[in-house]
Amino acid sequence: KISCKSTIKRALSLIILFLYICLICYRIHSLEDHGTIWWFALFSLNVSNNWNPVKYITYPEHLLNRFDDLPQVDISVTTTDPVLEPPIITMNTVLSLLALEYPTNKVACYVSDDAASCITFYSLVEAAKFGKLWVPYYKKYNVQIEYETFATKVEAAAQNPITCNATGEFATFSKISKIERRNHPSIVK
Repeated sequence: KISCKSTIKRALSLIILFLYICLICYRIHSLEDHGTIWWFALFSLNVSNNWNPVKYITYPEHLLNRFDDLPQVDISVTTTDPVLEPPIITMNTVLSLLALEYPTNKVACYVSDDAASCITFYSLVEAAKFGKLWVPYYKKYNVQIEYETFATKVEAAAQNPITCNATGEFATFSKISKIERRNHPSIVK
């Protein structure tokens, strides 16, 4: 909060205040119209705000010094259907949340897929791989880079059905005999 002081504005304000007080005294002595009193009340509120103008300047670099004061934040992203909600939109949301200028040890991002979609999980795995490269680079150099390869992988996965192989990250999907969109067990990864 920085006060903006100007001697010329201050002198003009004092002259206007003197004329204003003279006008109020004249109107009080010859009180015929009550509407002018309301106008004077509103005018005085307006003038009093302009007597001490203030600029608010923020210093984001000071926030970086106070990591201990910031609370832990849990962010939940929900999706229900990969057809109605394309996976690329969900993954863009997740990547945007991961790129927040907030301490990484105090942010947790949870993705809840109600359809237990293999496409959404594949997109999330690709987003995690992409995020490991992109988020530190973005934070270090404060730039936005193109993510066309990530977007094309997710778009291709949304167009073509993915068969979940029984190895690696997709082993959870192969253990369940049949995953239905509205009736499935919880999958936590």
